[in-house]
Amino acid sequence: MRKPQTKQCAECTFTKPLTHFYGDKTQKDGKMRRCKECQRNYDAQRAGTLRRKARLATKDANRNHEGTLSFYDVIWTLAETECMYCGEEVEEAKRTLEHVTPGNDFGSIGMCCTSCNSRKHNTPFIVFAVRHLTDYQTVRIVDRLALRRAQSFEETFNELYDDMKRYFTEKHERALEEARQAEKAGGDDA
Repeated sequence: MRKPQTKQCAECTFTKPLTHFYGDKTQKDGKMRRCKECQRNYDAQRAGTLRRKARLATKDANRNHEGTLSFYDVIWTLAETECMYCGEEVEEAKRTLEHVTPGNDFGSIGMCCTSCNSRKHNTPFIVFAVRHLTDYQTVRIVDRLALRRAQSFEETFNELYDDMKRYFTEKHERALEEARQAEKAGGDDA
């Protein structure tokens, strides 16, 4: 029995010679389901979305923070499929780069869904964790950050705690400065 010399593309549905299909050992006929043209378009579309998102996120992150975050760090992070906060699977279009702590390096970022990113906003991780996460989720995230930073769980937790203290100190100082300015403006009117 002779092998068929043509195949129907699963994407464009045209019947084409087998030479128009890339090899794939997992398929019975040894060829991919899409023809070469459709496969190139599919790959370009999929890669373009992730690359574009990573380029924009890298540019934005490097503009707003000093650090060593590279394009590949962003790609690596956005390639994760599970939100670091809620643990849900996140479709590619809804993946965001989350700065768990201020700073711009691989050890301070993670991928999360748009709703968790909006909910956390600029709240320190410890405060967000107490309000919205279970103990298990908190430990899992701190553990992941520690691994990325190549340090112990305790060192990472202490840095997160220091970040929270710094946040509230700055917030307190801003509130005092606004009160002084309001008092000064009220005194100038008299």
